[in-house]
Amino acid sequence: MRAHCWNSHRADDKLGLIARTKKIKSDLVDDWTPAVNSPVRGSSTLIGPAPPPNLERTMFQEGTKSVVNTTPEAVPAAPNAVVVAFAGTGKTFTQIVGVGWAFGQEIWPEIIEGIGFDPVPSPEQQLVWDALRESTPKTVTYCAFNRSIVSEFSDSWGWMQDKLRDIGLNLQFATINGLGHRVICNTFGRVTPISWRTENIIGEILACNTREMKRRDPITIEATGKLVGLCKLTLVGWTDENGFDADQITHADLDELADHYEIDLNDKRDKVYGLVPEVLRRSLDLQKREIDWDDQNWLPVVLDLPIPKVDLLLVDEGQDLNRCKQQFCLRAGRRTVLVGDINQAVYGFAGADVDSIPRMQNLLKVDNVLRLTETRRCGKAIVAVANQTLKRIHHMRGETHVEFTAHESNPNGKVSHAKMDTYADTVEDGDMVLCRVNAPLISEALKHIKAGRKALVRGRDFGGQLVKFVDRMKPSDPGDLVEQVDNWYQSEFKKERRKRNPSDAKLISLETKRDCIYAFAEDSLTIAEIKAKMELVFCGKVCPCCDKRYNESAERCGNRSCKTQRLITPKGILHSSIHRAKGLEANRVFLLQPKGASVPHPMAKSTWQIAQEWHCLYIAQTRAIEEFTTVEGV
Repeated sequence: MRAHCWNSHRADDKLGLIARTKKIKSDLVDDWTPAVNSPVRGSSTLIGPAPPPNLERTMFQEGTKSVVNTTPEAVPAAPNAVVVAFAGTGKTFTQIVGVGWAFGQEIWPEIIEGIGFDPVPSPEQQLVWDALRESTPKTVTYCAFNRSIVSEFSDSWGWMQDKLRDIGLNLQFATINGLGHRVICNTFGRVTPISWRTENIIGEILACNTREMKRRDPITIEATGKLVGLCKLTLVGWTDENGFDADQITHADLDELADHYEIDLNDKRDKVYGLVPEVLRRSLDLQKREIDWDDQNWLPVVLDLPIPKVDLLLVDEGQDLNRCKQQFCLRAGRRTVLVGDINQAVYGFAGADVDSIPRMQNLLKVDNVLRLTETRRCGKAIVAVANQTLKRIHHMRGETHVEFTAHESNPNGKVSHAKMDTYADTVEDGDMVLCRVNAPLISEALKHIKAGRKALVRGRDFGGQLVKFVDRMKPSDPGDLVEQVDNWYQSEFKKERRKRNPSDAKLISLETKRDCIYAFAEDSLTIAEIKAKMELVFCGKVCPCCDKRYNESAERCGNRSCKTQRLITPKGILHSSIHRAKGLEANRVFLLQPKGASVPHPMAKSTWQIAQEWHCLYIAQTRAIEEFTTVEGV
């Protein structure tokens, strides 16, 4: 029998907001951090509220600098900690149950009853629990990767939250973005997140309609928007000592970002580089009560807003933090425990710091990391293959290899190879099919559906983009659609190739979109049939009452008349890109390795890109519990 898996499935005057005195209220903790007495450089007014007067102040060493804490009852902080947890080692379960063990000993029998078994920690897990117990917090916040995980954990562990609350410990689940949004609202009042805020600001600066501008000069809009977002994620123009100053952003700073993230500037470099600092400067203006996704952590950091501190901040998926989130976390916890797996860092393309864990280890002043290396998920043969991948990854980083091990009760496991034209006969409901890109997944899922099987592809948001793309083409029939898509692809491909610095990632994206449309158009008689297939394949989540479908990140059905608003994931053969498969597992996993779209991807060139491709392979291998099959094909 397989051992119980420890994984829990898982500003200046424009603001019009003059500094004022008021008490910040937070769901997490009632606290004051009066670090807002220093304005943003170049500003003539203070940003945010001033601290309440006459409060006793005590100093705590937090991360890289001293932070004033004015809560008289504040719990002295124990040393910070970093936990490097390999795949399937139960990092989530270790953290959450560890909180119950470390701080709820008086109700531990009740926690055991709620879990359903008496968890016996491994020696490595016990070290993590012991580290947690070094402090006696009254407030604990667990930072999850996204909102759907927060919702899942609130449901799964709500009973333990209630029991801990009864003994005076407040355990909360949140995202780092959610914490930042709350800080902004607490300081300035309610604000609305909108995805097009940066485009609106660009339009204001250029005194033009952004929709028309995107048609006439798409490079300026796209490149400026990307660079503004990356400046926020990487904190360009900000230093801990001097705060944020848009005037300090140099062309060299922007060149570095453009080169690293392969942003097309063509002949618009000077225009774009002139826009970026001004857009960032205007992003500090909250008169319209609007922010975007990146602002949620950027504004609290660059405006030095009072961030309520919890006694213990647990940060999961620490390998995927960007510089901005790192700085936010340093300010949000009196004590921080960072947990993650650097070997699963795959979001460098989206602004994540590829060296997040070692950088945070330095910022948190942690000398020795704790480790979870014994997986309770993967079969022994699968662990052996994953170790070969890890050895290569560790060698690329110049590190000594740390052995990935399997718990003694794990199955022996099986590693095999198959051919693309024959493997489908062996796939069953509940199996997982992975690929580096989406197009082969769609083709395979449609084959399964045609054969009368249930099959789905993760990424309903991507499916929605394809539907909109088809609608914009206004094709008369599938043949017309294929012809238009082919012309579009040839035009966009040549346009990208003519650029001074063509983006391999963009070329892959173009090819993927084309091939996805081809897959849906095959054997379709009408455009309506194509869109119906897209709706069927990209299932996301579904409401069991009204059958309405939602993205994977959705939590509840919007139809209030439904008996239950809780969404479920349909069953069948799950197809997923490797990036979207993080956190998932299946008894049997098939990795598609088509020519030209294998992992590691042949178009990865820079050192960090190649490293993250090997991370993708490690992630794919470690989704499997009993059997991992590499499917080779042309």
